[in-house]
Amino acid sequence: MYVPVKMTHLQTYTWESFKRQARVRGKGRVCFDDKHRAKPTRVRAVLRLLRRWLVLPREWLDREYRPFLAIRAREAWYNFLGEWEELGH
Repeated sequence: MYVPVKMTHLQTYTWESFKRQARVRGKGRVCFDDKHRAKPTRVRAVLRLLRRWLVLPREWLDREYRPFLAIRAREAWYNFLGEWEELGH
């Protein structure tokens, strides 16, 4: 059900919270794969990391998006670390 209410999230954003959130998303990806796809493996996690780093939308190469490339690369890395950690258990 849609309720048209404006939401304001009062949360401080720090680099540590960004890293923690990205790792949790990586762990969640392993759980999603386990439930809906094939058996999650470390090979799959490495291939996903490579895809995130190598396959970039074309518009990201424009000058205005360049500062965000480093952030997106870091996010992919911390997602991968979360996946790797979850697969080690």
